[in-house]
Amino acid sequence: MHLVLRMIAPDVTERISIEELHAHEYIQALLEFTDSKRKLRRKRMMKPLSECNLPRTGGLRAMLNYLTDNIEHENCAAACLAWVAENACRADADVPDLLPLHVWRAIIVHNENSLVAEHALAILAHCTVVGKMHLEEAKSTASMGPNETTFLETLIDNSTFWNANTFQMIYDLIEKHASVDRVLGNGFALLDAVLCPPGHISFQTKVENAFWVKHGKLSQKLCEMGFVDLILGALRKVREGISELMRPALAVLWKLSVDRKNAKRFIEKGAFVAVYNAMKAYPQHTGILNEAALCVCALASETALTEEALTDLDVSALLLTMVENFLNYPDLCHNALLAMNTILRRSEKQALHF
Repeated sequence: MHLVLRMIAPDVTERISIEELHAHEYIQALLEFTDSKRKLRRKRMMKPLSECNLPRTGGLRAMLNYLTDNIEHENCAAACLAWVAENACRADADVPDLLPLHVWRAIIVHNENSLVAEHALAILAHCTVVGKMHLEEAKSTASMGPNETTFLETLIDNSTFWNANTFQMIYDLIEKHASVDRVLGNGFALLDAVLCPPGHISFQTKVENAFWVKHGKLSQKLCEMGFVDLILGALRKVREGISELMRPALAVLWKLSVDRKNAKRFIEKGAFVAVYNAMKAYPQHTGILNEAALCVCALASETALTEEALTDLDVSALLLTMVENFLNYPDLCHNALLAMNTILRRSEKQALHF
């Protein structure tokens, strides 16, 4: 009764908001019985994990056949993807060409499940690393005509492409589970794998690199989707001590910031401070420091980052300390010096201070 009175209160300031109403336990209980999506999910979860009986000794082929047969059972699908991620995606192990298609099916059906999201992202990252997925515009299936075989072959091919459509699905999946650190970490690792194929990893040659020229619009699309907020939200968890989340978030940040439009977006939302805080929080973590140095280089190269912003934070001192502490890590020293050079070229005050 109290809830109803709050809904019809004449005073707007006393009236319950839509957000509060939706979060109320009574409304949530009603939705459990009336919302069609929740009813369908309850049905998918009726089979408990104890009854799934995964073919753990049959290998990857048996597991994928099992996933096909049990795709409607959420607990079974989650357990199956966990097995694939842990057992079939080690190091550079080869995987079947159709593995991405199996994963996409699981994502479409069970995107509410954080375990499905976590392991699906890990598997797709592995598929990308071993060359089963590529950055490419998807082929159109709209004009395939009556030839069903050709249509299905094209549909399968599309499951191996990274493009605006598949990235949107990935963003929606990560955003839905943004509070789960393992989902965030695996999502960033996936983007890192996509944006850093073999032979295209040199920051210094970014302008001449045909890879960045070809896929610049797509990288801008990623930032428009909302990945900027996801990345910076992860970096602002720096005080929680989740180092596994920091490195892939920084890696994706600098790769997206190769594009000047993206760099401006990151700068406007406080990325430079977030990178600086990560460097200060992990002074002995070479992986984080290496990616952070490249972030500094990418962001400091953009004029949207003012000289005041460069001088307010003594980033040069951190970079110099990195070089002194890690002389045995040539890549780290190279990137730290590259970032320092970028800052000194931009800031007269920093140059004089140095």
